[in-house]
Amino acid sequence: MKRFVVILSLLTTPAIADQTSVPISEISARELQAIVDERSKAVAQRFELEKSANSQRFEAQEKAVAAALAAAKEAVAKAEGAAEKRFDSVNEFRSTLRDQQTTLIPRIEVDVRLKAMDAKITDNEARIVQIVSRAEGSAQLWQGITVVLGIAIAAITLLLAFRKRAA
Repeated sequence: MKRFVVILSLLTTPAIADQTSVPISEISARELQAIVDERSKAVAQRFELEKSANSQRFEAQEKAVAAALAAAKEAVAKAEGAAEKRFDSVNEFRSTLRDQQTTLIPRIEVDVRLKAMDAKITDNEARIVQIVSRAEGSAQLWQGITVVLGIAIAAITLLLAFRKRAA
């Protein structure tokens, strides 16, 4: 009974009704079987076409997903490489700063040393001025002594010369 209902529903569809110009009562069982077989083949072909299209679609999707995963892996590898390079340069910069910190003298210490050197330079300048002043004073003293001795010698010479003339 179920088979007969299916056959009738197939026959009542517009596509089948157009193909058959004979009333249903005049169609024999063999003709009905031929129509059912034909429709069954058409449905099977359509099913196979859909199955083929779906499998092609799934294969294309699998390829697309595989390509996307490969691209993602490559992007991750590049990002990791770039991050590694960046961390290397940051570590190198830190190392440079650490080296500078250990080898370069702090500003406060430089200021203290410069003030001490300024004090020593000022003290040395005062000593040099004092030494020069002493030397100048000593030179003036010797000049004075030389002048006095020269005048004394000249006076003695004149005195002796006048004494010889007077004698």
